[in-house]
Amino acid sequence: MKPLKLLTLGLLTATAIGSLPTSGDARTSTTCYSVDAKRGWQYLQLSNTYSRVTRIRGSWTVDVLNLNRVGPQGYSNLSEIEGYDGFSYDETIPLGALLVGVPGSTYSWLNEPQDLLQPVNIVALRINDDDFTLGNNFGSLQVCFGN
Repeated sequence: MKPLKLLTLGLLTATAIGSLPTSGDARTSTTCYSVDAKRGWQYLQLSNTYSRVTRIRGSWTVDVLNLNRVGPQGYSNLSEIEGYDGFSYDETIPLGALLVGVPGSTYSWLNEPQDLLQPVNIVALRINDDDFTLGNNFGSLQVCFGN
């Protein structure tokens, strides 16, 4: 697994899809961000400190001309991606899967809403595809954070 050093790299400004407060308390709001399949690690400064991914929507592909779109689980049908060996960022996780990194930890596979390892206000997200082959990707996932 490749190490991810979140705090030593500069933050990129992310596009917030929307903030959907669930009450008057800002700590209980939900904020969503778009993760682009054509970009590598996308470092997000979240609008608050969050402890959970509450929703993941959308689809993307690692090859817009030859492969169907998938969600955060990536490609599970190995016959569909025959010939794509060596094109993942991490070969131990399905090609096209959503990867997440939090400060002080290595990255992991984020295939469904779940608690984060720790409450965070900085997070990194990307598609599991090699950095040199991002150009033929297409689509995005909307990842929502809350408490």
